[in-house]
Amino acid sequence: GGSLRREQYYLSERLYNIYYLLRRNGGPDSLIHALIRFMESFYSRSELRDISKRMAREACTLDGEMRSLHRTALEQLVQLPALAGHREELLALLPEEEPEELVDARALLLRAVELQEQDPEGSLATWDEVVRRFGEIRSPEVFQLVAMALFCKAEALGELGRPEEALAGYEEALAVYEEAGWGFGEDDTEVHVEMVASALLNKGITLAQLDRTEQAQVACQEVVNRFGECPSPEILESVVAALFCKGVALAALNRPEEALAAYGDVERRLGESETEFHLGLLARALFRKGVALGELGRTKESLAVYEEVVRRFEESETADTLEMVAKALVNKGAALGELDRPEEELAAYEEVLRRFGESQTPDLLEAQAAALTYKGMALRDLGRVEESRAALEGAVERFRGSDSSELRARAEDALLEKAELELECRRYEAAANAASQVIDDRGTQSQGNLRCAHVIRAKASLRSGNPKRCAKDIQKVLKILPDGDSLPEIHYELMEFSIDLGAEAMIEIIQASPSAKLFLPLTTALELELGRKPRVPKEVEEVAGDVRKDLARLKERRSAGIE
Repeated sequence: GGSLRREQYYLSERLYNIYYLLRRNGGPDSLIHALIRFMESFYSRSELRDISKRMAREACTLDGEMRSLHRTALEQLVQLPALAGHREELLALLPEEEPEELVDARALLLRAVELQEQDPEGSLATWDEVVRRFGEIRSPEVFQLVAMALFCKAEALGELGRPEEALAGYEEALAVYEEAGWGFGEDDTEVHVEMVASALLNKGITLAQLDRTEQAQVACQEVVNRFGECPSPEILESVVAALFCKGVALAALNRPEEALAAYGDVERRLGESETEFHLGLLARALFRKGVALGELGRTKESLAVYEEVVRRFEESETADTLEMVAKALVNKGAALGELDRPEEELAAYEEVLRRFGESQTPDLLEAQAAALTYKGMALRDLGRVEESRAALEGAVERFRGSDSSELRARAEDALLEKAELELECRRYEAAANAASQVIDDRGTQSQGNLRCAHVIRAKASLRSGNPKRCAKDIQKVLKILPDGDSLPEIHYELMEFSIDLGAEAMIEIIQASPSAKLFLPLTTALELELGRKPRVPKEVEEVAGDVRKDLARLKERRSAGIE
């Protein structure tokens, strides 16, 4: 489900509400004046006195703009003739004016918030000004606003795609929290705990975006260690988000068993919660759990989890949650294919297209593209060639011109599958044309797909009687240095080509390429096949002996008419 950036949880909006309370669109003076005139005519003298006392007591518990509003109202209220005898008593109850630096710091913060959408650089400069002007003031109220400025600046930098700076900002904010003793002791307020938990969580997510995955999962675990037992619903959100992100990081570190445990902890902590945030996170955690089970080879369990995602969340009206339903259906189809249940596999892909085929939401479009491509592959496995071709061509036609790189990549996958299909059907020109479209589309293809397209075109050329063109494509393949995962597959393809082109030609092609050292055992085996005695290290010669055995088996299969 997506890159980690999409998993970022921004919690500052709620923190703004805590600190800045209500913003007004216009000045309050005329409204307060009208309200007091109404109160004077409506309430008795004793009622006015009691209301004024309650307002004074309440004002002492407030800060910021609401405190200022209460004070303004009380100052006007005590001027009423009906309260003349209680004026001194009520004035003594008025809260003190807030310190000037607190008022100024809060005003700057609000200015930064207002600038954030239209002038992000101006907003960053204003956060910096808060820290510069008030960072040395150690009154708790002002220091809170400095910490908030650091946090919000870091968050804004993350949104602007500047993760290194964002990470530094979160670490600076955490240092301020620690200096103040907030979120690091048993007597902390919930607000301080929430601020620290949010900063730690976003630090972990930012580390993951920077591919510092091990550090990311450690930061997320710190959220759980510190705040995992906190009963507050708001803190629970940070804890379960941290557990989810820890699971994603562990999966990226190829530690699927630990990732499974993290997703299970998310599921356990959320229980039967029905809040939108919790349901969305639970759907993601269950989907990721299914992926982890599949990676562990536990396909039946993986299938059951994907079915649970569909069952529990198919009636959701939230786009993010429906995305998980669509992706769960796609992966359900893939799991059924692994279990050799092709008709059910095909039905799963068709259900994606039936349910979400009209949606234009980007994530659901990606699920449609995957389902259409995999449907074509499933139909091919079932021998339904014309339907397979139609499905694959549909995916290419619909998504190849998309503005989304993800959708264009899906269309490229479908084009490669079509090329493979045409090769199987011995429609060599059609196979070569489809492969050429991938090769010529310079802005889209991955190195793996580009290699695959050259291999398909080489086979099509060879089978249609054009060995020279085949050799050129093999040369292109060898210029794209293989990674560890693709090396065995390319090695096998080169062995096959050596049978058709001849050992001498293949040796020349490989030795002239930048991949010559990678395929030294193969060229050694081919030289031995030609009766030569190449001078190579003993271990290479031993591997070459195994390669010769593989070549002999390939030739036997060819003689028996097995492709």
